[in-house]
Amino acid sequence: MPWSSAEEEALIGVSLTANVLSLCGCIVIIGNGVLQPSLRPIFSYQLVACLGAAEAVFAVGCLFGNAGAGHSHDSPPPLCLLQAVMLQFGSLSASFWTAAIAHTLWRTVVHRDTTVGSLARRYHIAIWSVAAFFTLLPLALGTFGDSGLCRCFFVHVSEDETRQYDLYASVRWIFQYIPIWLVLLFELSVYVAIGRSLWGVIALARTLEPGPSHEVVGRLSELIMRLALYPLVNLACASPATLNRIWTLSGAQQSFPLAFLHILAKGLQGALHAAVFLLAHPKRRELNALVEHNCGGLCGLRSAFHEIQDEDEMDPGGVQL
Repeated sequence: MPWSSAEEEALIGVSLTANVLSLCGCIVIIGNGVLQPSLRPIFSYQLVACLGAAEAVFAVGCLFGNAGAGHSHDSPPPLCLLQAVMLQFGSLSASFWTAAIAHTLWRTVVHRDTTVGSLARRYHIAIWSVAAFFTLLPLALGTFGDSGLCRCFFVHVSEDETRQYDLYASVRWIFQYIPIWLVLLFELSVYVAIGRSLWGVIALARTLEPGPSHEVVGRLSELIMRLALYPLVNLACASPATLNRIWTLSGAQQSFPLAFLHILAKGLQGALHAAVFLLAHPKRRELNALVEHNCGGLCGLRSAFHEIQDEDEMDPGGVQL
């Protein structure tokens, strides 16, 4: 079912607005590493910076607008294919980087691994190469084009086109939604293990006299709980998209409210990850001062950052994930 002109304008508008916000969030994450060289050696920041880079690829791709307008799904223009490639590569690699964050926390907390920084090269090779493979194969199969959501991604065709419908629906689920939900299930299992291990340590620490070790445990637990927000953001942003595709997979006509929520939630993912970054930042006092110095009173940032208590800051000399 083609969208009305008003519905199409609304879908394009919410996509552009949400992804501009996400791109700004990605700039905040990456820009902090540029402006604060002391952050760059911190492995947790390196992971989040890679997540921000992946989200930026997705956001920039969405800013192309309806790149496939006026073209059939059999002959998408080059800009349409480029947009689809950026959306697929950006969304999958961002999901994989949140899995890397979860895996790093698991190695650190559950297995007391103090050499997690050595995993950086393996993460880069695995994540970028797998995301590239899951992008290039659908491109080679010709399944990128007009997604039915006023942008180019995996082609959306009606169920009447049975042969093409089966191909496009299968490729979309195999190369996009199933990997994302497998990552979410992995992250859920990891955070359950982290929670069990951490609460055991905290319970032991609370039986002892308060001291430096007790303080470190408390601060570490707060940091880990904040970093656990990354998979929660993934869950919140992936659910509307999955629900929308299940709806269309059932043979029902496309629903404008579901499509709107799909685009809004996915578009805001980068902005929400940036918000988590501000909460879980390893050197929050320096970050607060930097944001206030560079942004002034923009959008109430000064008052908002004054509400963040200094005691929530992780000691730069303390545990680094």
